[in-house]
Amino acid sequence: MGKALIRGIVALLLLAGCLMIPVIAAPGDTAPADHHIAVRQAHLAWVALEKDVEMNAALTYVSTRYYTDTAYMSDLLAAFRGVEARIPAARTDADIDSIIADLQQITRLFRNESQAQMVAGQGSWAEQNSQILKATSNNPYIAEKKNLYWSTRTTGQLSDFDTWAEEAQAELTTLKTKGYDTTKAQRARDVTVAGRPDLKAALESRSEDRVNAASDLILSLSMDYVSSVEETRHQVPDDARIRFLLEQADRAVGKADSLNTDTMIVILDIGAAEPSLSQLKEDIKATRLLLNAGRLESAKKNLPVIKKDFSDLAQAYRDIASSANLPPDLSGALGAMAVALDNTAGQMGEV
Repeated sequence: MGKALIRGIVALLLLAGCLMIPVIAAPGDTAPADHHIAVRQAHLAWVALEKDVEMNAALTYVSTRYYTDTAYMSDLLAAFRGVEARIPAARTDADIDSIIADLQQITRLFRNESQAQMVAGQGSWAEQNSQILKATSNNPYIAEKKNLYWSTRTTGQLSDFDTWAEEAQAELTTLKTKGYDTTKAQRARDVTVAGRPDLKAALESRSEDRVNAASDLILSLSMDYVSSVEETRHQVPDDARIRFLLEQADRAVGKADSLNTDTMIVILDIGAAEPSLSQLKEDIKATRLLLNAGRLESAKKNLPVIKKDFSDLAQAYRDIASSANLPPDLSGALGAMAVALDNTAGQMGEV
C-alpha cells in the first residue's frame, strides 16, 4: 500500500503544476487522486472562458477598423468554442491534455491573425487592450467559473488529503497488528497531517503561491512518511519472530520427547520431566492459537510462560542427571539437553 499512498499524495499536491500542462510533467507513476480530474476540469473551464472573452473583445475591436478582414479570426473563435465545449465531457488526464493542446494551438493562430489584422487596420494596441480589460474585468461569468474552480479545488483537495491520511493510518494499523514497530512512521504521518490547517487556509485564500508553498511542505513531509514506512517494512515483525521461536520450541520438544522415552526405559520414573514437558507443549499450542487468531499482544505475553517451562524442564533434567544412576551417555545427554533448553529459554525474551 505504501507506493499507492505516495502516488496518491504526489498527484494531490502537484495538482497545481499540471492544471494547464500535460500531466506527464508529474512523476511517471503518479496515479490521480479522486478529485484530480474534476479540479482540472474546473480550472480549464475558467481559464478557457477568460481566453474566450479576451478573443471576442479583440475580434470586436479589430472589426471596427478599416481594411481588416476578421473572417479567419471569427472561424478561430468558433473553433476555440467548439473545443471549449468538450471540457465537461473530459474523463481522463489524456482528455484534458488533448483539449489544452487544441486550445493552445488555436490561441496561437488567433494571436498571429489578430496581430496581422491590427497592422492592416492600423489599430491601437492600447485601445484593444483597454477593450479586453473592460470585457474581462468584473465579468460575472468569469467570476462564476473562478469561484467554481476554487470551491471544487478546496473541497476536492482537502477530501483527497483526508483520504490519504485515513489510508496511511490504516496501513500503519495493519503493520502494527502484524508486529512491526510503527513509532517512527506514525510520527511522520501525524506530522504530515498536521499541515492540513495550513493547506486549508491557503486554499481558502485563493492564492496559488500560498497553496503551492503549503503543498510543497506537505509533500516533503509525506516523503518522510513513505521513507519511514519502507524502513518499517524491512523490519522482522513480532509475529514472524514469535513463529520462529515457536518452531524452535517445537524442535526442542521433539528432542525432549525422545530423551524422556530413552530415560524412562532406564529408570521408569523421570519425576518432574514428564509434567514439565506436557506443560510446555500446552503453552506452545496456546500461544500458536493466539497468534493465528491475530492476538499478537496476548501471544507475546505467553512467551515468559514458555520461557519458564523451558527452565523448569532443564532443571528437571539436571535433577535426574545428578540423582539417578544412569549410563554415562544418557547422563551426558540429559546435561546437554538442559543447556540447550536454557539457551532456547533465553531466546524467548527477545520479542
